[in-house]
Formats: sequence, structure tokens, C-alpha cells
Amino acid sequence: APDGRGTFGEYYGNMMRDLFKKLGIKAEIYQTSVMYKEGKFNDAIKFVLDHMDQVRKVYVDMYKKELGDTWFALQVICPKCGKLGTTKVNAWDGEKVTYTCEPHLVKWAEGCGYSGKMEPYNGNAKMPFKVEWAAKWWTFGVTIEGAGKDHASAGGTYDVARLICQYVFGQEPPLKLPYEFFLYDGKKMSSSKGLGLTGEELLE
Repeated sequence: APDGRGTFGEYYGNMMRDLFKKLGIKAEIYQTSVMYKEGKFNDAIKFVLDHMDQVRKVYVDMYKKELGDTWFALQVICPKCGKLGTTKVNAWDGEKVTYTCEPHLVKWAEGCGYSGKMEPYNGNAKMPFKVEWAAKWWTFGVTIEGAGKDHASAGGTYDVARLICQYVFGQEPPLKLPYEFFLYDGKKMSSSKGLGLTGEELLE
């Protein structure tokens, strides 16, 4: 967190909760990180791993890029170094995944090189966002979902998640509700680039 107390997510999550109180919004808030640890996504993880051929087909049809049999829509937390972004799952036997913590998988972190097998449940693993989005719809029976127009544009994240929901999970995707962007100083606000203003500043 910017103030050194708790995690990055907790810091901004608490800011959002304070805003909700000021605006009189009553909402039940779900934290994905907590739900992974509580096992809420265990069934979805197993379902995705058991149907990886269909998941790969959605990606291949959408992006016209071949994926090998060793590509899995899952990453595990390395038990040796604690990193998630450096691990690569390359096999699934129905109970455990085989993985390697790759030293050069990403530019922003170095994996420790450890390899092993583990059960991918109860917070040990995470699905990539597009698959996770569909998994949330399936797990919670979501019927309507809003998304910014970048995600909702043709071939975007939303389209991939909807195809996974439909053709992998066999569930009707939620009603699509795209929304516009606010512009700040003539540019799209972007939390990842630090461009824009906080909800507090907007409320003021």
C-alpha cells in the first residue's frame, strides 16, 4: 500500500468503501483474492483444466495463434519463492498440475527455477483474467456485467470471456453493458498509467 499499511488492493478497496458510505451506496463487496483462498473457485479451476482443449480453441479462433498442448490457462504460486507471474503450468493429471518457476518468463521478475507438482486449489493458483472473468460468471450465476469500451470492443477481453462462458462452461453469457470513459486533461483516465483522479477527488 502507498502508506505502507496492508496491501495495494486493500488500500484502494478501503478508499472505495469510504466513498460508498459517503454516497449512500449499499453493496456486498467480494474480494477475489479471498475467494480463491476460501476455495470458491476450486470447481471452476478444475473445470477449466479438464476442458483445456476447448479453452485453447477459443483463444486460437479469436487470435489466430496456435497454442501447444502444454499451454494452460493457470499459474500457480511457487512454494519456494512465492512468485505467481513467473510460473508456467505445463501438465494436468486430473489431480495435480506440473509447473516450473521460469527464470526468464517475464521481464519484470525472475523466477527461481523450481519445478514440481501441486494441487491448484485454495489460493495456490490463479486463472488469467479473461478465463477468470468467465469463471466468475459461471460460479456466481452473473446475469449482467458492465465493462469499459476497451474491454467491450470487438475482439476484446469481454468477447473472449463470453465465448469461454458459452463454449467451455456451457452457460449463457451475461447481458453485455458497455460504458464510456471519462476523459482527464484530454486523455482516457488510466489507473495503470496513473492518469486521472481518484474517486475522492471526483466526489469533491
